[in-house]
Amino acid sequence: MSLLRLVRGSLTVLVGSLALRLGGYVYRLLVGRLLGPDGYGIVSSTMVVQTIVMFLATFGVPPAIARYVSRYRALGDGARVRQFIRIPTATLVLLSAAASLALALAAPYLACWYFHNPRLYWPLVLTAVGLPFAAFASCVRGAFQGFQDMKGYVMTQFVEQGTRVGGAPALILAGYGPAGAVFASAALAYMTSGAYGAIQLRRKHLPEVPPDGDPLPPARVAREALTFGLPVALTGIADMLQSNVDLLAIGYFLGTLWVGFYDAAGPIARLPTTLCAAVATALLPAASEAEALRDERTLRQYAHISIKTVWTLLVPMAALTGALAEPLIVLFFGTSFRPGAQALYVLPMAMAFIVLFRNCASLLQGIGKERHPLLILTLSLALNVGLNALLVPRLGIFGASVATAVSDWVAMLLVVRAVLVSAPVELKLRWMLAPALAGSAAWLVARWVAEALPWVPLKLLAGFSAGALVYTLLVVALGGISGLEWEILERGAERIGAPRLVTALRRLQLVG
Repeated sequence: MSLLRLVRGSLTVLVGSLALRLGGYVYRLLVGRLLGPDGYGIVSSTMVVQTIVMFLATFGVPPAIARYVSRYRALGDGARVRQFIRIPTATLVLLSAAASLALALAAPYLACWYFHNPRLYWPLVLTAVGLPFAAFASCVRGAFQGFQDMKGYVMTQFVEQGTRVGGAPALILAGYGPAGAVFASAALAYMTSGAYGAIQLRRKHLPEVPPDGDPLPPARVAREALTFGLPVALTGIADMLQSNVDLLAIGYFLGTLWVGFYDAAGPIARLPTTLCAAVATALLPAASEAEALRDERTLRQYAHISIKTVWTLLVPMAALTGALAEPLIVLFFGTSFRPGAQALYVLPMAMAFIVLFRNCASLLQGIGKERHPLLILTLSLALNVGLNALLVPRLGIFGASVATAVSDWVAMLLVVRAVLVSAPVELKLRWMLAPALAGSAAWLVARWVAEALPWVPLKLLAGFSAGALVYTLLVVALGGISGLEWEILERGAERIGAPRLVTALRRLQLVG
C-alpha cells in the first residue's frame, strides 16, 4: 500500500466515521431526550459493560484476520487468505457464546451490587444476547480491513448505525424504555451489519481469491490467529478499560445519573478526533504489507504520519472543543445535561492523547510488535485506576476527566518512543512544540470570543472560526509543518485545483 493509498483509505474511513459520528449523535440525542439523564445513564452503563465483555470475548481475532489476510494477499497465497477468514471467525463466535452466558449469569450482581440500580438487569441480559452477533460482525469487518476495502468496512458500520438510530427510539416510543434502546443497540444492530457484511464479502472479495496456495492445518490457523490476537486483545482490553474506567468509577462512587452526565461529554470530546482515529484503521494492514515487502521508506512515512501529522491535527481540535465545552453540551443535549461540561473542559485533550496512542499501536501491531502497546497500556491503566479512585470521590466527574487525561498522556509518550525505536523517523522539536503553542493561543481566543457573545450557536460558530484561524496562522508561521506534510498538502491542492493556496500558506512560514 503506497502512501497515497493510505491517505485515500484513511479519508474513506474519515468520511464514513464522520457520518457514523453524526448518526451516533442523533442516537444519543434522541435516547437522551426521550429517557432523560437517569434513563440515559442506564443505557450508558449497560454499554460500558457490553464494551468490556465484547473486548474480553474477541481475543484480538478481528485485527489478526486483518493482518493475515493483508499479508497473504500480498504474498499471493489465496488458500491461506480464505482460511484466516473462515476458521478464526468460527472460533470467535463459539468463544463469545460462552462469554454471553457468563454475562447473563452475572447480570443481577452487576445491576444491584455495582451500579446500585436493579433496572439494569434486563438491559444487561439483552446485551448478553447480542455478544455472538457482535463477534461475527467484528470478524467480517476485520476481513474487509485485510482486503484494504475501507468502503466495505465503513458500509457495514453504516448498516449497524442505521439500525441503532432507527430501532432504539422506535422501541422507546413503543414503551420498552432503556431495555428497548439496549436491544436495538447491542443485538439488532450487530445482527443486521453482520449479515450484510457477510453477503458483500462473498459477492465482492471471496470470488477474487484463488484457492491456490499451501493451506495450513485448521488448528494451526486458529492458534496463529489467537497467538497474534491475544496480545492485541489484551491491548484492546487495556485500551477499552483505559477509556471506560472513568465511567466505571463514576458509576460506583456517584451512581448512574452522573454516568449519564459524563457520557454526554464523552462523544462530544471524541467527535473532533475522528479524522485522526480514521488513520489507525487503514494503518494496521498498510504497515503489515510494508513489513512483508520490507519497504522501510514507506514504513518511515507511516510512522511520520502516525506521530507528527496526527499530533498537528489533534491539538486544535482538542483545544477548541475544551474551550467551548459548555455551549457545546447545552446545544447537543439541552440544559439538563449542563453538569457534563465539568468533564468536557479536559476530556478532549485526553481523547487526543489516546487517539495518537492508538495510531502508533496500530503501526506497531502491523509490523509484528504487538506486545509493546500492551505493556505500555498496562502501566497507563494502572495509573488511571489509581487516579480515578483518588479523584472521583473528591472532584466528581471533573476528577475523572483529569485522571483519564494524565494516564493517556503517559501512554502517548511511551508509545511514541516505541515507534521511534522500531521505525526510525526524523522528528524536529519545533514540529511538536509549534502545535502546542498555537493550540494554547487558539484556546484563549475561542474562549474570549465565546464569552463575549450571547447566543449559543453564535458562540460556537465565532469561537471555532476565530480559534481555527489563529491556530493555522501560528502553526505555519512557527514552522510546525513538515516537508512530508507540505508534499501531501500540495498534492491535495492540485487535485482540487487550488495549488496557490498552499503556496500562499508556505510564504507565511517564519521559522525553519
